[in-house]
Amino acid sequence: MSDTLPLSGVRIVDFTHVISGPFCTMMLAHMGADVVKVERPDIGDSLRNIPGYEGREGHPDYFNSVNNTKRSVALDLKNPDQHAAAVDLIRNADVVVENFKPGTADRIGLGYEVLKEINPKLIYCSISGFGQTGPYAQRPAIDPIIQAVSGVMSVTGEQDGPPMMAGYPLTDTVAGMYGAFAVVSALMKARASGVGEHLDVSMQGAMLYVLGCRMAETLQAGIVTERSGNQNPFRVPSEVFLSRDRRPTILHCSNNKRWGALCRALEVPEWAENPKYGTMQKRQKYREEIHAMVAARFAERDQADWMARFDAEGATCIHVHDYKEALDHEQVKHRSQLTSREHPVDGKVWTVGVPLMGSAYNEAITRPPILGENTVDILQEWLGWNESKSKNMLRKKTDSGGHHGKN
Repeated sequence: MSDTLPLSGVRIVDFTHVISGPFCTMMLAHMGADVVKVERPDIGDSLRNIPGYEGREGHPDYFNSVNNTKRSVALDLKNPDQHAAAVDLIRNADVVVENFKPGTADRIGLGYEVLKEINPKLIYCSISGFGQTGPYAQRPAIDPIIQAVSGVMSVTGEQDGPPMMAGYPLTDTVAGMYGAFAVVSALMKARASGVGEHLDVSMQGAMLYVLGCRMAETLQAGIVTERSGNQNPFRVPSEVFLSRDRRPTILHCSNNKRWGALCRALEVPEWAENPKYGTMQKRQKYREEIHAMVAARFAERDQADWMARFDAEGATCIHVHDYKEALDHEQVKHRSQLTSREHPVDGKVWTVGVPLMGSAYNEAITRPPILGENTVDILQEWLGWNESKSKNMLRKKTDSGGHHGKN
């Protein structure tokens, strides 16, 4: 790991799985932290066991997408000796991140109240669906559940259709981002005070936080926002339109200047001169009429023809990209955001890198780890064990007595 990155020297023990927690720790790893992912022997993070994509059967590409730039330690936390090794790793860490079901970490002897006694400066970040306490704390919570309960599904989809989920794990990644932000903030505080803290991040709370700017209608006026499809309730025209070759283009006019640019690009300057459409408030009144006019005009030419005119006029339009087009975009290439690493099992593994201009961050990205491949190295590096002690501890069988720690 590069020692020039902002979190260089920060040690993180990662007990997370699936998306929200791993996304959080991957962000921290991309900033230079040494992230040690503790996984169950032979099983690992459940994402390792999701069937591969077509043509990539047997390769854990979903796991790899959120677990690069980490090292994997395989420890059986039911085994007293291996549980003790996990505790010793935490003793030497700056941060723990976990996304167990609330109460699980305490039950297996790895909760914050226990660990802060052995490491007072420890930042302990818990990510869960609804938080560590409260009437919903124990309720099962995965991304679709939080999309529904946070309200974002209620405003996604066509007005006359059912609520729709976003097409990716929105609430998982938002919670992971807020978790990473909270960890970095807490590290700054702990460096000054020498005292750590427990960060309780809920997916529900993180989604409400980012939705707040569009909840003002409900917060301030008590009005329940309705679905409006691809339209923006405050902007006209704002919609996806199909060109003659049936390709979708998103159009969004945020002010009179953009309205004028669009009218010139569509070669109908008289629309902009018509006082009937002279202000945004007036255009809102004639939303359906304007959208019908624009749709008819769009259908007269192919998308490429229109895009050349839109770009020349500075209109706020662009064609709707699929994932391949998004990854192949010339601006993405200019910023060198895609990077790949050779993996001994999975071949070339591609990664969407850090969205910051500059090579240091993406050059520091490493391939995703094989399950448990770094166990011996970490025990030696963090705990000072020799190779013989490390391997002997790992050979010991698990006691049948259940979890180590409080029950």
